[in-house]
Amino acid sequence: MVLARFQREEMPMMSNKIAGRCLCGTVGFEIEGNPVFSANCHCRDCQRATGSAYMPVIGFPQSAVTVTGEVTYFERRGDSGKGASEGFCPRCGARLFARADVLDGIILVQAGNLDDPSVFKPQFDMYAASAQVWDCMDPALPKYPQMPPLGAGPVNSSQALPVSESHRSDVLEADERTVHVLIVAQFVALRWSSDTTPDFSSLLAGFIEGGRMYPVQRPLLEQTPAAFCARRDALRQSCTLATFEERVLGVRISVFGNLAIALAGCEMTENGNLTTRDVSGFLCLKDAGEWRIAAQAWDLERDGLSLSAALTSPSTGSFL
Repeated sequence: MVLARFQREEMPMMSNKIAGRCLCGTVGFEIEGNPVFSANCHCRDCQRATGSAYMPVIGFPQSAVTVTGEVTYFERRGDSGKGASEGFCPRCGARLFARADVLDGIILVQAGNLDDPSVFKPQFDMYAASAQVWDCMDPALPKYPQMPPLGAGPVNSSQALPVSESHRSDVLEADERTVHVLIVAQFVALRWSSDTTPDFSSLLAGFIEGGRMYPVQRPLLEQTPAAFCARRDALRQSCTLATFEERVLGVRISVFGNLAIALAGCEMTENGNLTTRDVSGFLCLKDAGEWRIAAQAWDLERDGLSLSAALTSPSTGSFL
C-alpha cells in the first residue's frame, strides 16, 4: 500500500482529538488518532474542485473519522482508472473529504476545514507535474509528479526542487521543474528492499510509447523500458538483487520549447553496498502539455571518468 512507504517518524503526530466542519456548519466531523500521511495535491481535479493551485489533504484511517450530518459524494474515475469520490456538504457545497479505491480504508480530509488548520504539516507535494506556473511550492518538500510510487521510500530531501536563482521565464522554470520531478520519480520507482517493491508501472508511465533505453554495455544494446523492468524484476525475485536503490545526486536540465535534455548524476546501492556512481542522460518531449521520456542512456563512473561537481549537487540549472 502507498502508505507503507512513509516512515513513521516522518508522520505528523496528532495526540488530541481534532474537529472540523463545512462552511455552513451542517456537516461536522471529529478525528481521533494520527494521520497516515499529509500532502499538498496539485492534480487538475483538485485545482478544479477548489478553483486554486492545490488542495492540502491529510489521510486518516476511515475508522478514525466520525461525521455528523449528511455528506453528498460525487463519484468519478481517478487517473489509475479506479474509483474515487469527493464528499461535499449538500447545503453550502463545501468539499470536505475524498476517497479513492487505491487508498483502501483511508479518507482524505481537507486541512482548511479543520477548526485548527495549523495542525496541518505537509510531508510532500504530489501531482507536482500538474502544478501551475503561478503555484509557489515549498522547495523544501519532496515532490512527486503523480501519486507517490508504490513500494518506494520517500524522496530524499536533497531531491526537493530548489528555488531558481536565475531570471528565466516562469514557463521555462515550470518546465524544468516538471522534467526534474519526472526524472527523480523514475529512480524512486526503481527502489526495492526486503519489505518494499519497485513500482515498475510508474516507471513505464514516464516513457512515451516506443521509448527506448540504452545501458552501459558495448556494443550498444537497445532495449524497451518493459524489457528493462522485466530483467530487473527477475534479478529481484531470484534474490540476486535483494535490495536496490539508485539515489539522485544532482540534475542538470536544458529546455528548448517542447524538447528537454537532462543529465542526472546518481549513486547505486545494491544489496546494501554502495557499488558505483553513474550518469543517466534523458531525452524528454512535451506533448499535449505533458513531459515524458523518449530515451534514456547511462554510463558508469570509472578510472579516468568521474562525475563533475555539477552532477553531484541538487540543482535544476542548465548545463549548456
